[in-house]
Amino acid sequence: MDRFLLKWKPVESVTYDEILQLVRQRTQTLKNKYTPDIKTLLKRELRMNLSTDDCDARGFQYFQDFTRIVEENELQGLIGLSDPSSPDLKDRMKKRYRLLVENLHPALMQGQIQRMIEFERRNRRTDDVALFDLILATALFRSVQVQCCDGQDKRWLASGIQAANGQASQIDGG
Repeated sequence: MDRFLLKWKPVESVTYDEILQLVRQRTQTLKNKYTPDIKTLLKRELRMNLSTDDCDARGFQYFQDFTRIVEENELQGLIGLSDPSSPDLKDRMKKRYRLLVENLHPALMQGQIQRMIEFERRNRRTDDVALFDLILATALFRSVQVQCCDGQDKRWLASGIQAANGQASQIDGG
């Protein structure tokens, strides 16, 4: 492999780090230089599993599925976290945010997340971890609302609101 990728350098003088860097570059570029229709791909393959009762597990699985789809389709260069020191990181993160939020379900939660980010928590557009925490807090709140509306004890709603607000304020550093 060294001979084919490092044509400009004698094989004997190639270091492990150079090979590793080239391998990373190759695996994080698009297949055959073709940019797929990412929105359609994610709309088809990325789903939040609403049958999972545990909000945390549902959120983790959603983000894991997103990461798996990005890696399987070699989209790291466009919407991946491949190089945190890259000058285009902020743009990639905004694209990731947009795609993650556009594919959230149910639609009511998606709208709520979009409004919160647009008007209250703008930093979620460029911070995956903060976006994840916001989605979990919102999902927990929605879960408690559903339980309450299904005839459960009204205290569930109050505790859910407190938990969601506490988690959101912890996220904001408050």
